[in-house]
Amino acid sequence: MRLIDADITIKELNDKIAKLDAKQQIYMENGLTSIADSMARKIELCIECRELLEHQPTAYDVDKVVEQCENVAEKYADCDEFVCSKCGIHLGEWVEVSIDEDYDDEIHSEYVFKYCPNCGAKIKAGD
Repeated sequence: MRLIDADITIKELNDKIAKLDAKQQIYMENGLTSIADSMARKIELCIECRELLEHQPTAYDVDKVVEQCENVAEKYADCDEFVCSKCGIHLGEWVEVSIDEDYDDEIHSEYVFKYCPNCGAKIKAGD
């Protein structure tokens, strides 16, 4: 799941509808009715999308909306591993690699996921 700013998306849809409407008028004025009809279908689709967005519930508490998962890997595992409790992906021995600019060396350190790299679920703190 991904949270979006519906107000911005609705504004962009309204702008798109206005541009399509202007094009449709030009095509109609020049007798290009088949192209104007195509514009009308695009306008209808944009209006349907806008109405769909307008009727979606608003998320007031983002932490409650974002699905969370936990790392269900065995705590005693020999290597770092991650198993998502939501989608079941299993990753082992991952590291974050950074470059030491002074010595041009690679630095390997443990990487802790904040979100599942497969399904995007937020990982509960402390897991």
